[in-house]
Amino acid sequence: MQSILFRSKLVLVKALITFCFACSPEDGINGTDGPQGIQGEQGPQGEQGESGSANASKYIITVADTDWDGSYHYGGSNSHTVYTIPPTLTGNIGINNPNYVVIAYGSPTGISYGEKKHLPYVFGVNNNYGLKF
Repeated sequence: MQSILFRSKLVLVKALITFCFACSPEDGINGTDGPQGIQGEQGPQGEQGESGSANASKYIITVADTDWDGSYHYGGSNSHTVYTIPPTLTGNIGINNPNYVVIAYGSPTGISYGEKKHLPYVFGVNNNYGLKF
């Protein structure tokens, strides 16, 4: 009986040693991933989140060359024509209102020009001539 118990303990110890030292991650490379499983069902729609406070609005304003007003002189040869954006084109909010910020982009009409420029933008032709939008 003692012999059987001793052999059982010996087999158990051998199995334990074999199990503990048989494989480790350093012994080889990982196999390839199996195929993706099937897609599960769509879950229920979540609750509506809180409204943001950006209060941003977009207005598209086209200014014709005849819309520019007169010539304003700022001394020397520094003169400009201006276009005043009426509040009716901006939801009755004046763009000089200190409670708002205006971010403006411009691009010419009537030509194939796909790029928009952030305004104000200075287009220089040479040292004597340029356009500031």
